[in-house]
Amino acid sequence: MQEKAKVFVQAVASGNVSALHMYIQAKYLNEVTAQIIEGLKAPAYTEAEQYNAGERVILGVDFDTRKGSERLDYEADPEYARLKEQLKEREALLKQAVKVKGKVIDETTGEMVPSVPVMVNPSSLVITFRK
Repeated sequence: MQEKAKVFVQAVASGNVSALHMYIQAKYLNEVTAQIIEGLKAPAYTEAEQYNAGERVILGVDFDTRKGSERLDYEADPEYARLKEQLKEREALLKQAVKVKGKVIDETTGEMVPSVPVMVNPSSLVITFRK
């Protein structure tokens, strides 16, 4: 797969293809592939379960099945919900402190809430396909 990907990247690097055109085509293929995978996930899982352990190879690709894992539902705990709400309130105070470029006072506790550093996400190219 890496070698095939390199061919496309090198075509752009050599100036034979527009980087933007290639990027849009790759995003399109990614969207189509994601929809195909989503549509085939359940029947492929069912089919995969029919193979014995030593026979789980198709087209030179090993595959296996795994049962879903259990997760705790923290939201069902009232104390967790209360703490989560407090966290949201604290985030709002911190955002306000950053907005005013200084400290703000928490009116419920009298605490001076300092401004925190701002982390910047990398820039990205957004592709939207017309339907």
